[in-house]
Amino acid sequence: AIWLKLVRFKLIHVASVQAIGIDSCGGAMPVPWLSSHGTFKGGTIIPDVAERAMTLDQLKSLSVFLQRLCKHGLLRHTSDFSKTTGKHGQIIDWFDLNMYDISDEVIQKVIPFVDVAGERHDVLPNRRWYSWVEFVAHRPQPAQIMVSHFWGGRFRDFMATVLKLAEDAALSVFTGIWVCTFANCQFGDDFASARLLHCPFIKAVEKSNLTVLIIDRHAGSLLRSWCGLELHYTIERGKELCLYTSCGRIGASGVSSGPLVEAVKDWDIRQGEAAEVAYRRQILNYVAGVNEQEGLQVDKDGGLVVVDGRPQLSNDKQSHDAEALARLTGEPEFAYESGLFRKYGKRFEDLNMLVRLEVMANVGRYRQTSGCSIKDPRMRGITLGQIRTFLQRIRPKCGASDNVYTVCDLVKSATAARQCSYMELIADTARKPQYLVAHLWTCPFLDTASVVEWFAEAQRLQDSAVFWWDILCLNQHDVNRDFGGCIARFFASIQKECNGLIVCANGTGAFERSWLLHSLYNFTRFGADICFGCTHGVLACSRPFPDGSWVFGTFDVEIAEAAEGVDVENSKVANAGDKEVVLNDIAGTADPEQRRMRFAQFNNRIARWVSGPLLRAAVVGNDCQRIRAISSRAGFRLNSDSLKGSLGETALHVAARAPDAAAIEALLAAGMDADIEDDLRERPLHYAAM
Repeated sequence: AIWLKLVRFKLIHVASVQAIGIDSCGGAMPVPWLSSHGTFKGGTIIPDVAERAMTLDQLKSLSVFLQRLCKHGLLRHTSDFSKTTGKHGQIIDWFDLNMYDISDEVIQKVIPFVDVAGERHDVLPNRRWYSWVEFVAHRPQPAQIMVSHFWGGRFRDFMATVLKLAEDAALSVFTGIWVCTFANCQFGDDFASARLLHCPFIKAVEKSNLTVLIIDRHAGSLLRSWCGLELHYTIERGKELCLYTSCGRIGASGVSSGPLVEAVKDWDIRQGEAAEVAYRRQILNYVAGVNEQEGLQVDKDGGLVVVDGRPQLSNDKQSHDAEALARLTGEPEFAYESGLFRKYGKRFEDLNMLVRLEVMANVGRYRQTSGCSIKDPRMRGITLGQIRTFLQRIRPKCGASDNVYTVCDLVKSATAARQCSYMELIADTARKPQYLVAHLWTCPFLDTASVVEWFAEAQRLQDSAVFWWDILCLNQHDVNRDFGGCIARFFASIQKECNGLIVCANGTGAFERSWLLHSLYNFTRFGADICFGCTHGVLACSRPFPDGSWVFGTFDVEIAEAAEGVDVENSKVANAGDKEVVLNDIAGTADPEQRRMRFAQFNNRIARWVSGPLLRAAVVGNDCQRIRAISSRAGFRLNSDSLKGSLGETALHVAARAPDAAAIEALLAAGMDADIEDDLRERPLHYAAM
């Protein structure tokens, strides 16, 4: 039925057929494992794990392949673990995809499907299938760069880091980059060894010229036992070490070291975690300098007992120490580890200090500030780097549901001695703000913080970018004095100084607040950037992000619906007098008819801004009536780039991948371009073909 509809509306024509055959897709869908002749020749077994590096070119090809799977909605959570998280069966978004997903849903699915007969090999008869590198490579690919990373970090960030590294170091497309996810066999590779020096990670460090530690958003890599071991061995062997985030090398221009310093100064390998507690114990034994097999099961020949390729804890060494500090997982510490820490405490402290010093030397000198006093609160801009340092400090004290009022108490406690704003406590000079953060104090603080992070990433901001965030820039001990007696004039003057507004729209109540709508009106009047954000992504309203996109991440449809239904006349504010100030500013006239018209125009503008997510949601729900209603909105342009998704997909692309053609018919009838392209220059027909 869908193909008949496509023919009927002339989606299939010669140019498109040629495109799907030889143009932008280079075949029905390019895959990163075929030979130059377009056929799969079988896996290339590479016994030496240190020679299973991915070339830069192979990583890029895999990244594009994964983007295609995500945008076509073909990648879903199917693992047993996803059942415990409530995500089972859900589509995996490109901005959420991590290494666990790639292992479970791509590597372990694709290899057996493509190479049905390749489960067993004479070279390694005890191993099932092989690694991803052996799947795509034609020969051994020695490691030149070893990448230490956290599997839970976003793959998109991982690739952004690799590309930054490639640019900085002018890497060839053939450079061998060792990544454990792709080098180790994900079908139960048996690399458990009596000595950690024989494990793949250490072999890769030994083979490589450089170790790159990728610091994800919350420095999760510093909390992993294996990353700690890789850092230790890199330093011990005198190998070159550098630290990267998705923004670039830490310590370089625009990537401040403040947040990392906060994470590193308390780093302790004893607090690290591994997927298996037995590996954590083996690593801790190695650091302590004792027999690595202590506390682990061994067979009669003295070898480690291995189950599914993993060592096991000794049955008599699994009791817990109720008095010891709990692990990061919240679970009690094992009595064996607790005893190890007491007996060999100096060894652990020496390693901790060695790693801290090496990391600090790598990022460069971090200058501490002594604070300042700034009378004009409008000039108390706080840098992105300072915000990230604050978040690093506050996260251990802030629960997921704690709102801004709770954090305000923490800010007041930190600034009690000086009775100043937090910005004055940690900054050294006045700064004019570039971006204003608008948010509800009743929303969880960490949700608001995540919006700021999404916005910073979408705008590719350096850590020197300056924000004005009331919780950090106002003196919470005397807010009224900062306001100067008139809130409206105060915020209007700040808004004139700023280049952009970030509306943290977590929850649906933000668009009911008069003052927030007043900010939207002012920033629209000033011609500044406006962005709506939620915990999963941000939406550009007035102009696109630097990469040309209008959505970064995933924007919540419920929030878009709340924005669509905005009614400024019925918005809420604590003081009735303030409501009149807001309405009079937006209306600009006392004439009742003119006021109603201008309020309607204001409401309609906000509804247009969120039309992209709403239109794509209507297509997914096959709601043709909704599609027609959105398409007929005043000032609406159906083929505008502002309606595209995070990968450049339009509503028609989304409709073309669906099993029903009704949405396609509705969109084409409304005037949508049948040959509109996404970021990879793929048309709706490509999606239909998938």
